[in-house]
Amino acid sequence: MGLISAGDEFNRRGDDAIAGIPNVKKIVEDIIIYDKDEDTHLQRVKEVIQRCDEHGITLGRRKSTIAEPSVTWCGYRISKDGYTANPGLVDALTKFPRFVWEGLQQQAFEKTIAELTSPRVLTQFRPGANLRLETDASQKFGLGFALYQEEGKVWKILRVGSRTLAPAETRYSVTEIELQGVVWATKKLKFYLRGKAFEVIVDHKPIVSIVNHKALDEIETPRIQRMKEKMNMYLATAVWRPGVKHTVADAFSRYPVSEPTEDDLEGDEEMEKSVKLTLNAVSLQDPKLEEVRLKTETDPVLLKLKEVIVDGFPEHKANLDTELRDYWGIRDKLSIVDGLIMYGSNRIVIPTSLRRQVLDELHAAHQGRERMLQLARQSVHWPRIHEDLSNLRREYLVITDKYSGWPEVYDCGKSGVNTKDVEKAIARWMAALGVPVRLTTDGGPQFKGEAFKEFCRRWGILHDPSSPYHHIANGYAEAAVKSMKSLVKKVSPDVRSSKFFKALLTYRNTPRSDGLSPAERLYGRPARTSLPAHPVVYNRTDRDRVIKADRKAVSFRAKAKAAYDVGSKELSELKVGDIVRVQHGLTKKWNLIAEVLEIRPRGRSYLVKTESGRLYWRNRRYLKLYAPPIGVAKDIPESQEEVKQPRRSKRQKKAL
Repeated sequence: MGLISAGDEFNRRGDDAIAGIPNVKKIVEDIIIYDKDEDTHLQRVKEVIQRCDEHGITLGRRKSTIAEPSVTWCGYRISKDGYTANPGLVDALTKFPRFVWEGLQQQAFEKTIAELTSPRVLTQFRPGANLRLETDASQKFGLGFALYQEEGKVWKILRVGSRTLAPAETRYSVTEIELQGVVWATKKLKFYLRGKAFEVIVDHKPIVSIVNHKALDEIETPRIQRMKEKMNMYLATAVWRPGVKHTVADAFSRYPVSEPTEDDLEGDEEMEKSVKLTLNAVSLQDPKLEEVRLKTETDPVLLKLKEVIVDGFPEHKANLDTELRDYWGIRDKLSIVDGLIMYGSNRIVIPTSLRRQVLDELHAAHQGRERMLQLARQSVHWPRIHEDLSNLRREYLVITDKYSGWPEVYDCGKSGVNTKDVEKAIARWMAALGVPVRLTTDGGPQFKGEAFKEFCRRWGILHDPSSPYHHIANGYAEAAVKSMKSLVKKVSPDVRSSKFFKALLTYRNTPRSDGLSPAERLYGRPARTSLPAHPVVYNRTDRDRVIKADRKAVSFRAKAKAAYDVGSKELSELKVGDIVRVQHGLTKKWNLIAEVLEIRPRGRSYLVKTESGRLYWRNRRYLKLYAPPIGVAKDIPESQEEVKQPRRSKRQKKAL
């Protein structure tokens, strides 16, 4: 077995084995022998057994019946009177649970069952007929299905079925249990459905997109992904029907008559064992899970949510408890696993009493809102977690002195850094350290407005923003931001706390690579800290040490420049009026053409104007000389791409 032709070869050999014996029929591995009298019948049975022995075919005694007036064969009940539908195929109807009632009700019930199992309602399988499958699931009771076959303009029942839920299935989410109902029904009916296009009628809308549209890699939940994989072997199209009209399959799912068989649970049982083993292992190693489990049992909202997950969400959001409406949008992905409420396959719904603690854990690394959200999506969830994380994030302004390396950090709150925050912080800085001659910034929106320009004019400051996409031009500030960010992460997000001030003082008093600390550079002596030190330590810094440190600093800058210059080339200076190509900051394409209007004092940045009139500040490395004369710009095509003329051969063409 395993070859694509193995099934056909198996059938051919079986057919050859019994070929020529009258009154014997075979379909795949099922053989039926029929005769008018018992003696002839027994003789023919012996002949078939002998043929099977000669051809190496083994027969199962427990699966064989001999000399019976009627037998079940290939889905039909066959007797001397002909054939009828197999009663076993409609057990869900004939064994439908009954209420406690009296004789009159019993007669009516039996009459109803007789009518429902009569040829007027039931039909026999015809391979060419259209089929329609209705399925439903009840999270409290079981699964049910009804298979219909089109007869003219009427749909008649071909087969029905129902079963109770396995213990693991009672903890499935709504979407999982509904899809399990579809998977179980198609597996039971594979004889009728394989290789044939058919409709699956469901009353749960998410099943439609899963069956009809979603690819495996678009499904996040592993359990649903495995169910979808099982459905891929069928040509099924899911169709939604309102629950009030989905009555037949709904009735079977609410009153199941069969227990799940080993075949029904194949695959699911192993998966459940794996989940339990994993959870048990985690529980032993991680007391956090046990804490979440205990807090969930005492959280009134989550207790209500667990009940709704088990009983099923109502059809309309308005009918849901007000406290649970935040979970309406994810109701199809909620399930209960080992006492924990799970969103999808990996995210635990956190009780209210533990959310502050989880937020602190997420914010421990101070990585920003998006990074915290990415971390949260790996393991936890609760309604409006995005807002809670946003409220944790604060923004800071870092200012550093280029000569001494003295840093300051200002807390700008949760609303972000604006121009007023910047002006107040710089004014406070200047009140302590004096007015700077030059202020270099990253050119952010806080530094671009007229209000900030007026602030700089009023204080007599030359504002020198770095070129966009050229952060190295503001390298001192970038390095200071990196150091202060590390300090905030390691010490405290509250930059006004004593703990942070103490760490900042230690940072300012720590010698840098040139041998002097920022405090020594700024005040000419070390600052006193809580470390025990002899008074001589706080004497004024020796002038020779300062000169030596200056020489080291110059040497370090020269080495850094030499390392940066390796592999780079000296670019020529541009002049006002030059036409240049401008590299796009994101796409890296040289697709903009502009004219140089102004040169920055340091000579490495230029103000350029494009043909559309837009102005850009760009570093020289992002500009490429296009054509020296200004007049060329007028001849530039609208597409801003050079027009390439096709090459022509100079050879003389032959006369025809």
